[in-house]
Amino acid sequence: MSTAGHLRHSRYERTFHIGHIKDLHWLRSLIPPVLGLAAILALVLAIDPASFAVAIRRFNVALLPAIIAVSIGYYVVQGIRWHYLLVDVGIRMRMRDVVLLTLAGQATSLLPLGELTRAVLVAEASKGEFGAAVAAETVQELLYMFVLLLFAIPGLLAVPHALGGIIVVILFIVGVLAGLTWCPMYRWLRLAVSKTPLIKRTLHQVDEIHNDLTILMRKPGTIGWSWLSAVQAAAMISTLWLVAQAVAPGQLSWVNAALVF
Repeated sequence: MSTAGHLRHSRYERTFHIGHIKDLHWLRSLIPPVLGLAAILALVLAIDPASFAVAIRRFNVALLPAIIAVSIGYYVVQGIRWHYLLVDVGIRMRMRDVVLLTLAGQATSLLPLGELTRAVLVAEASKGEFGAAVAAETVQELLYMFVLLLFAIPGLLAVPHALGGIIVVILFIVGVLAGLTWCPMYRWLRLAVSKTPLIKRTLHQVDEIHNDLTILMRKPGTIGWSWLSAVQAAAMISTLWLVAQAVAPGQLSWVNAALVF
């Protein structure tokens, strides 16, 4: 079967089964706060706790409402952006529900592959393909990364020899998109997956991600709605800048905050 001229690799249907952790209500409610507290504790211990305490004492609480509003705005825009991509791969959910699941998935975002929690939640809630949800999330994050890089260029150009780093990141983004969407290049990637122990059993899911990514990149709205990624990136940079202003006013410019991200 082909879709918009694209030959699908997997010719059979099989869903990605997710465990019934939803039946353990107490465990489901306990995991997010525990993971969140563990992540905060790890971050505090990774830096100087004494310096962290000094920064907290100097924190300007007058900026706290603005910090909360901008950071929540970031996740709302992220959910809206993802909603349109999910629709394009056949997963139809209310925008409000996608935004709420985006917020819920942040509990594990600091863990390895933690961002995939969002895809798991959406696939389970919509009864849709896990690979389709991952494809939409992958496109969203790659375009977000690219826009974030554009915001960082002014700060990067002030750093000696930074141009090489910019080129490397751009080539990385282009390479990932090409490897997953350009069929001749994907055949080599598919062959590598099929020969690799442990992950070769996920070949069907990899095929689904490839199929949906290819379809997404051919949709005019994928690039057309990229201004939402720009708003999302600006919100994240602004959150860091506002926190820096609350701790040490004037020490970090907005351009340098973009560079940090």
